[in-house]
Amino acid sequence: MTEKTAVLTARNVSIEYEVDPPVKAVRDVSLTLNRGEILGLAGESGCGKTTLAYGMNRLLKAPALMTGGEIVFHDRDGHDIDIVGLDGEGLRAFRWDKISMVFQGAMNSLNPVISVKAQIFDIFDTHRPGMSKKAKTARAEELLTLVGVDPARLSSFPHELSGGMRQRMMIAMALALDPQVMIMDEPTTALDVVVQRGIIR
Repeated sequence: MTEKTAVLTARNVSIEYEVDPPVKAVRDVSLTLNRGEILGLAGESGCGKTTLAYGMNRLLKAPALMTGGEIVFHDRDGHDIDIVGLDGEGLRAFRWDKISMVFQGAMNSLNPVISVKAQIFDIFDTHRPGMSKKAKTARAEELLTLVGVDPARLSSFPHELSGGMRQRMMIAMALALDPQVMIMDEPTTALDVVVQRGIIR
């Protein structure tokens, strides 16, 4: 039996919304995600699932504030990264590369006036500046194939794609740098059941 190795650990994470009165959205949550595992969080609407997901990736915005706990990423190279302690350039380098996220309603996150290819290339230009155009194109085509979209669609603009196709594009972008952890926040919300089944597969 293979020994399980943790890739992400959260200990006693608490997150509040600093409104009047304050709302404790997440209280003392601890969890461990092991490599190769799929971890699902279930709960009713408004119970804090999305807030926790944003907190794990340092994406919280005011009035949300992490008030306690720690989140540690265990890199495959053996180093531990204190996600809460990351700032600026370190945080930018960490996101997409180590952990990526597909948001609720992600299909509306694509820039409507920029081609899909240009938006995928932007990820490579930011995180893999030495990557050749040929390598970027090959990887982009591979990603679209992986999520069940014809690579010819790389030249398309978001408004030319169906909702399901746009959502698949966002999943492809989240996979672009082969992250060690991928957080998905209800990635099939607002899509019909046939499209949902295809994306989940």
